[in-house]
Amino acid sequence: MKERLLRYFPELRNRVDSLLSLQGIDWSRTYAYSRENHPAIFINLKGRESSGIVSAGREYEDVCKKIIKELGKIKCPETNGKVVGRVFRKEEVYSGEELYRAPDIIFEWKNHSYVHRPSEPGTNNGFLRRLSQEELERSENLIRPSGIHRDHGILISFGKHIKNEKGLPETSIMDLAPTILYRSGIPVPSDMDGRVLFEFFEKDFADKNLIRQTPVNSEIISENKTVTYSGNESKSIEERLRGLGYID
Repeated sequence: MKERLLRYFPELRNRVDSLLSLQGIDWSRTYAYSRENHPAIFINLKGRESSGIVSAGREYEDVCKKIIKELGKIKCPETNGKVVGRVFRKEEVYSGEELYRAPDIIFEWKNHSYVHRPSEPGTNNGFLRRLSQEELERSENLIRPSGIHRDHGILISFGKHIKNEKGLPETSIMDLAPTILYRSGIPVPSDMDGRVLFEFFEKDFADKNLIRQTPVNSEIISENKTVTYSGNESKSIEERLRGLGYID
């Protein structure tokens, strides 16, 4: 999303360049890399990356397996416990036509007790240490955190035709978008993931309001298509980006 926003609003690029910068890497010797704001690893794959060196097939699988194995070996110098929790291949997390663009390996920090930040010189060639409050604040100014998300969140719903119940069955975050569209009277795109959470609504309302679906527009914006916005539109979007924390 951030990359797309920057492509559509090139005038903002310099302000958020540190979020996406991968300069200074010797790609001819790089088998894998990671962004600085998300616990995920990309393989430097031939045909996908501009300077890829890893061949698809067996070499790709071997590199993935080795990285996953090494992630499991990382120990905290203070507790001697594992630093990395669950590790996933991208096929376990994502699907669809854009799967090839997803990180090849996604992992979680053990018990959400760790966080990664931009690289900087360390001591004893170590890459894992406790940050002081000053260092953490300085790091926060260099790159925005990814939200430090958790597996489970809290959903609170209120409004007309919403059931007056204390609790509802656990659901998926993917169900929220189609549910919000449905309640707003907006057709749900036919290819949207998730489902409408009818259990949130009073039965009479759900029975009288069937799901309306809309076909997906085949003229999807291509990666190379330029989108032009007026000065007022750009200003409005810039303010929204600032409110979301994308720019200062």
